[in-house]
Amino acid sequence: TASAGPPAPTPTAAPAPTQSPLQPLGTVVDSGIRYGAEARVFFMVPIDVPELPRVTIGLVAGRRAPDGHLTSDFLLNDVSGSDRRAGFHEIGYDQQRAPTDTSIPTFGYFVGPAARIVGTVDGRQVDAKLARWSEDPQVVIFWFDPKTLTPGTRLDGITARDPQGHRL
Repeated sequence: TASAGPPAPTPTAAPAPTQSPLQPLGTVVDSGIRYGAEARVFFMVPIDVPELPRVTIGLVAGRRAPDGHLTSDFLLNDVSGSDRRAGFHEIGYDQQRAPTDTSIPTFGYFVGPAARIVGTVDGRQVDAKLARWSEDPQVVIFWFDPKTLTPGTRLDGITARDPQGHRL
């Protein structure tokens, strides 16, 4: 007679892993900014707005816990046109909306060959940190480190420069 083999394992219930309701598209970018044990991160997510068929991505400013759990704090997405048109897209200035212990730095994305993004604060230029999106290297995610800004001072005149220093 043929053996039936070992009994099948009994399924057990286990809690589902906790994930952000907005699933990242591509690599999650660590900004280097910390809030205790959590890290400020930026990541692209899929967007579905039926009346905006050429807007398919949005940029999230979130936090990553030591266990990898992502929290979405603020989402930017275009409200017209195309999310891949050349130039700057929506820019987040969320200094007052988030709790002060997790304030969101000024951030956004640029489509094109930006090698440098600069803002002006009290007449001085401040460089943004940059990361190319892993899914499309023409998309440049940028943020301004809050340590380089004076609290309560507005960041103005954000410009992008190509590798030769020409304004885009």
